[in-house]
Amino acid sequence: MEIVETKSKDLTCRYNGLYIHSKYSPQNEAKKLAKEVQKSNLIILGGFGLGYLAQEISEIHKDAIIIIYEPNMNLFMEALKVRDFSILFNNNRVKVLVGQTPESIKDYLIPRYIKTIKYVPLKNRTRGFEDLFEPVESIIRLYLKRLRINRNTLLKFGKLWVKNQSRNLPLMGYKSNIDSIFGKFSNIPGIIISAGPSMELIIPYLKVLKDRFLLLAVDTALKSLLAEGIEPDFVMSIDSQFWNAKHLEGAKTDKTILIADSSIQPSALREFKERVYFTQSTFPLGKYFEKVRSPFPKIASGGSVSTNIWDFANKLGLSKIFFIGQDLGYPGNITHYKNSYFENNMLLNSNRINSIETQSFNYIYRGYPTKVLSNNGDLILSDKRMGIYIDWFTEKIKLQNSNNSFSLSPNGCKIDGIEYKDIEELLNYPLVIEEKSFLLNKLNKIDKNFFLPQILDSAIQFKHSLEKVITLADKAYNICLVIEENFKKSLQVNQLLKELTIIDQTITSYSHSQTLSFIIEPFINEITESQQGTALEGLKLSENLYKEIVNTGRLHIKYLNQSISTIDRTLKDK
Repeated sequence: MEIVETKSKDLTCRYNGLYIHSKYSPQNEAKKLAKEVQKSNLIILGGFGLGYLAQEISEIHKDAIIIIYEPNMNLFMEALKVRDFSILFNNNRVKVLVGQTPESIKDYLIPRYIKTIKYVPLKNRTRGFEDLFEPVESIIRLYLKRLRINRNTLLKFGKLWVKNQSRNLPLMGYKSNIDSIFGKFSNIPGIIISAGPSMELIIPYLKVLKDRFLLLAVDTALKSLLAEGIEPDFVMSIDSQFWNAKHLEGAKTDKTILIADSSIQPSALREFKERVYFTQSTFPLGKYFEKVRSPFPKIASGGSVSTNIWDFANKLGLSKIFFIGQDLGYPGNITHYKNSYFENNMLLNSNRINSIETQSFNYIYRGYPTKVLSNNGDLILSDKRMGIYIDWFTEKIKLQNSNNSFSLSPNGCKIDGIEYKDIEELLNYPLVIEEKSFLLNKLNKIDKNFFLPQILDSAIQFKHSLEKVITLADKAYNICLVIEENFKKSLQVNQLLKELTIIDQTITSYSHSQTLSFIIEPFINEITESQQGTALEGLKLSENLYKEIVNTGRLHIKYLNQSISTIDRTLKDK
């Protein structure tokens, strides 16, 4: 990096034949560029140069976290020799990632806090080094995409999660968790069975392979397996929707162990009796009640049950993991295994003008189809929905760096790090039925109501706290109405605004408020992101927020009351 003095007496620099800053006045250039940067929670600078832009952005954007990403340590050290950065680096909002890979940025992408991101590359620093900087943009795009999906999912399912988790509280009392067998399967390989079209390939083999492998199925594949007389060792379900419960309802199985998110439909749990194990909840209500018992194990999620079950399989310590039916595309333009619930439901709803082919076509093309490379080298249809899971597996396989996962689907999507294997190879694996049975028998539940007294006390305390929050929010809502009327009549509102401030502080002091904020987050975002034109418009947003706090609190209490009664009866009968 060549240091050059400008006519304005500021220093500028040239690197790779290009000026990173203005040749005339880098300070003024930086001020202008910094003012153009949109307000964001996180601002990431691609490259450092002589730090002019970083300094100006830190001065103007006082609420943002600022990350300086400079992959070249030598360039950064040269800058330190010629300029004083003590003010910049004493700012605790400024984080410096020097000599690191783009993946290091992920440590700062925390969904709870980072909702908006602005990437600001120093163009003449990044030019010619796209391989070092373009991954940063890809990481940001993927993060924001997932954030949008999470927000839309919350809007659609937030209240359903509260309902299901509240109703499932009586089932959280057992003492022994599934993590008691984590890491114990190092001598046993496993097969993960999903309900993609290629599931048909493995069905004829499974009766032989079940004694040689641990069988793990996603919920959509369970009934198809049972119909063939095959009981998987584990089945996993994470989806809380009513229709998803249909994959498990009425499933006649005596041995299969269900690994589930505590927010799934209660009806999906009935057939498994004492063979249900919950994973750590990602939702505040679930986290609140898990505090009073031994913690459920955390399973990584990529938004699909197939991503969760793969992480679960790794935590078991399986020596090798084979996928079947995990096609992440539509080979032959087929969406699911022919005997799956999806296919049967399409058949049930088909008629002359809505044939199975028409339904399959609509299913595929609603997801914005694209083409991906398959394991056999052909191009198959996939879509943007599948693309999220393809990215997740690609990223996780790269980070894991263990090469223990393989695909048995020749027509399935090719994923870097997941090698294709012919299913015939699996027939030569040794029998593991005795060791497998020994490990699974350790999961016999004892003391199924062990933690119920603590959960009951916690539910009652939570209910009482919510009642106080509801009372305060209702009072705040009515104060807003009075302020609105006074404002229109040009009357004083200062004292009323002070009352609102006190109520807000009291509401947020309750730890239980976090569970409410989970559901009302879209309303909070609407307030924080809105460009309020008038005071009355801002007041209207506050009214909506208080009203939603009241409604959400009452919803929690409604379902909590049901579980409190159930747990109370259970403990009395005991």
